[in-house]
Amino acid sequence: MTPVQKLAGLVLLILVLMTVAAGAAWQVQDWRIGKRLAEQARLHQEDLAATARAASAQALAEKKKRLAIEQDLAAQDQQHTRELSDAKRNQALLRDRLATADVRLSVLLADDPA
Repeated sequence: MTPVQKLAGLVLLILVLMTVAAGAAWQVQDWRIGKRLAEQARLHQEDLAATARAASAQALAEKKKRLAIEQDLAAQDQQHTRELSDAKRNQALLRDRLATADVRLSVLLADDPA
């Protein structure tokens, strides 16, 4: 074997070793980045889940508040309707009593200064 062939073999061996080292370094870097990306994805999922839980809790609180307001409004509406009905009934009773002679007489006597 000539010295040139030995040199070429040595250069080839060095190139192969450098290629293997570069490939190994590339693979290790890929594993590291893969672990980082997986961790980042897991943290992102946890953040999304926490945000979803918070939004759900807020929506539930708003729903409870809305239902309480609706119940209060319904109770107020019932009270108002009942008061209006009572006032109309009292007005009708007073109108009927005023139409009778007894009430007219008492009104006339109350106006009489004697």
